[in-house]
Amino acid sequence: MRVTLTRAETSQEGLFLYKMYDLRLFRDRSPALGRGWQVLHPIGPESPLRGTTAESVRGQDMEITVSVTGIDGTSSQTLHGSHRYLPEDLRFGARFADMLSPKPDGRLQLDYSKLHEVTPASY
Repeated sequence: MRVTLTRAETSQEGLFLYKMYDLRLFRDRSPALGRGWQVLHPIGPESPLRGTTAESVRGQDMEITVSVTGIDGTSSQTLHGSHRYLPEDLRFGARFADMLSPKPDGRLQLDYSKLHEVTPASY
């Protein structure tokens, strides 16, 4: 998994440019997606997203691109996917809903119908 922030900026020399930042992830790979995987970027002193608010991204020329590469378990072929998130797609104070739920026998199941569900974040 790779996550890149692309943002319009003006350099110290006054030149307009699109600058790309590779966002560091807590975990950039998973051995199996059948157990779920939440991709997390720590927003600390080194993050280019530090200090970002819903108001500060409104109307900003920026996007976050998420790309994933993996191996199909059936065909062993390499698969690629990507998605762009624009400022209007970002949700502050929210997180993706938990997709794991217990089965009657105590094991967990992954519910892909919740893939796009968002829930309030608790800190």
